[in-house]
Amino acid sequence: MNQLKKNGFTMIEALLSLMVSLLISSMVCMIFSVVFHLLSVTSNNQNQYAILQLRQLCAIADCQVENQELKLSLNQENYVVHFDRNRLVKESGYEILMEGIDDAYFEEQKGSIYLVYAYKTEKYHFEIA
Repeated sequence: MNQLKKNGFTMIEALLSLMVSLLISSMVCMIFSVVFHLLSVTSNNQNQYAILQLRQLCAIADCQVENQELKLSLNQENYVVHFDRNRLVKESGYEILMEGIDDAYFEEQKGSIYLVYAYKTEKYHFEIA
């Protein structure tokens, strides 16, 4: 009688293990790409989020510029957005909108409100309202 010797993997087992290892390696590559993308978020992107936040606040609140500060009146509460220790902050409280900037102020031109800030030796002008 011929006895079958089983000294290894069958072709199906080898293909199955190859497929599982490819699936795991592709998932690891996707995770690394997401992590590298999240690490590449710069403060410039954070500044753009702050500008969008200011635009949203000005859209729902009464805004005016006094002494290069932005005064907001929303739901009978008053807020002041101003530059403090390399940060653009919103007070009542101390909400940090931007940080690591060199200078920031608000100005009113032709009926519009602009945020002017300096970051890494460059000056940026953005219309807020």
